[in-house]
Amino acid sequence: MARHTDALIALGVAGLVGLLAAPSITTAAGTLLAAPSVTTAVGTLRSTTVLPLAVTAVADPAATSDVGARYLALATPLNARVAELSGELDTPRTLEELRSISNRYADVEEEFANGLGSLAAPASFRDLVVDAEMAARHVAALNRRLADPDTAGNQVTAIGSDLSHALDDQRRSIERLRDALGLGLPPSE
Repeated sequence: MARHTDALIALGVAGLVGLLAAPSITTAAGTLLAAPSVTTAVGTLRSTTVLPLAVTAVADPAATSDVGARYLALATPLNARVAELSGELDTPRTLEELRSISNRYADVEEEFANGLGSLAAPASFRDLVVDAEMAARHVAALNRRLADPDTAGNQVTAIGSDLSHALDDQRRSIERLRDALGLGLPPSE
């Protein structure tokens, strides 16, 4: 079953935050995490649900369909990259590997944001596109902070908390955009 980038980005990144904040990671650089820790961090996030929000924007159905198709064309290629990154979290990792994964998540988020920024959308829901773009940029920036070697272990928890909230905001903005595009909610994990 195909999954969309918007859902996977939120799932994978939040799982990564849990790993970076894990005591074995923050207390000793280079310590490997056991796979069960990874599964627990990712599994907990996957069980989290967000209620859909109402959308008041109305657009021409033909234009909406075209923008929806372009949105999916943007999200689909990124999906494979996110799935690969999520899969990497299921194996033992060093701190440097986790930082690399966080940077690559940020790359995907930035590409997603840039694609959203260039997505021509009718004025009736352009604000929804901009909201989703800004949410992706915020998540990318927080992932870059997590990946920064100068980020101290005690900062990881605070950044992780910020990232958790940013991912919630991103999910809501994506749900509103997808609803306006007639795409429905992102598929659940």
